[in-house]
Amino acid sequence: MQKPVIIGLGELLWDKFPDHKKPGGAPANVAFNANMLRNAGICVSAVGNDKNGKELLDFLESVNLSTDYIQTLDDFPTGTVSIEFDGAEPNYTIEENVAWDGIEWNSDLEMLSKKASAVCFSTLSQRSKKSRETIHRFLDSTVDECYKVLDLNLRPPFIDFEVIQQSLYKANVVKVNEQELEQLSHMLETDSIEKVLFDEFGVKLLCVTLGQKGSSFITQTESIIDAAPKVDSKNGDVVGVGDAFISCIIHHLVKKTSLKDILKKANRFASYMVTKKGAMNTVPSSLLEEVS
Repeated sequence: MQKPVIIGLGELLWDKFPDHKKPGGAPANVAFNANMLRNAGICVSAVGNDKNGKELLDFLESVNLSTDYIQTLDDFPTGTVSIEFDGAEPNYTIEENVAWDGIEWNSDLEMLSKKASAVCFSTLSQRSKKSRETIHRFLDSTVDECYKVLDLNLRPPFIDFEVIQQSLYKANVVKVNEQELEQLSHMLETDSIEKVLFDEFGVKLLCVTLGQKGSSFITQTESIIDAAPKVDSKNGDVVGVGDAFISCIIHHLVKKTSLKDILKKANRFASYMVTKKGAMNTVPSSLLEEVS
């Protein structure tokens, strides 16, 4: 049986911590986790023709994640993000004018788009005109049944209201945290953000992460909340936890799992990631069985 094709479309980069670096980028993290959950997870992005780019490609190959759709660009360096912590909260300094800003549309991406069961994209990935156009063309080329999942991922100073609006119109699933939902309500000037998302933008499922309180699903007909499992997070961090959460959701949406079960499994998967540092972490086979 052919594995579902789940695409992470956007940034691939190095997360630079004070004492080490790890592969990252929200869409790339989703592709990594989707692959680990036994789908055909594929990252669509770009790296520079440099040492950082080669190291990223080598890492992805070492974890059996396809590099076929990661472009190598001579005119841009590989992306990096510097991460500093204020207590448990990460602060991100995102390098500009890097390879993932220059993702180019081509016939290979067009063919890939037709095979996608789901595509995860963000607003940050669209900060440049080039990558934004490529992302939109990819989304427009997918089949009607494809889940188009917007991880809002608001990262100052790269917050553009027009990009947010365009992205919402292209998505049928939206994932936000509590703060982003509040920001979105303010930007759209509404006290009924869920209704606006469903009625104006055509969103079918809203996923809201609530930190230590867990998360919720909201549709036009129901609202579900699931508490976060208690874990010891003193040796981990929250970098990439939301990406693990949405990757598990996408995995189960494709499988047609019930929303209640999806939320419980996604919270369990994300809670494990809180105990680890950085975004791309392998998990025990017992946990994979539990959440998949």
